[in-house]
Amino acid sequence: MFQDSMSEDFKHFSDFKVVRHKVLSHINDILHSMGHDINEYKLILEKIRASQTTKDAKDVHFERNIIVSEQDLLLPKRLNVQQLRAYNIIIDRVFSGKQGAFFIDGPGGTSKTFLYRALLATIRSQRFIALATVTSGMEAFILPRG
Repeated sequence: MFQDSMSEDFKHFSDFKVVRHKVLSHINDILHSMGHDINEYKLILEKIRASQTTKDAKDVHFERNIIVSEQDLLLPKRLNVQQLRAYNIIIDRVFSGKQGAFFIDGPGGTSKTFLYRALLATIRSQRFIALATVTSGMEAFILPRG
């Protein structure tokens, strides 16, 4: 019933099937932002996939809404002198909007993971996105959302 008015933005495509697919894809992107999928409604036989932009937006929303535990928010107060120095440099860079890349190195047992947890908690608590990446599977289990 509303096909003509809903497809006005896509009229520059001449093929009716292309226009219909574009309209349904657009509706699907809106539904995805609400946690649904157009395929749930079985309007057509073919599957409509969410656009990459929509998937990216959903990932960003998820990352910005990670709940940081009270315990992790207290970690910066327990850092040693060297950890605190690295923590302050990195946090200053993040919150000032300046670019930077940092590599924390040290032998096992020197509390690198403790520093990472403090950084992740502080950054995420301010609704910034912080992605934890590690080089071993064991470390991934230790870091929140690692």
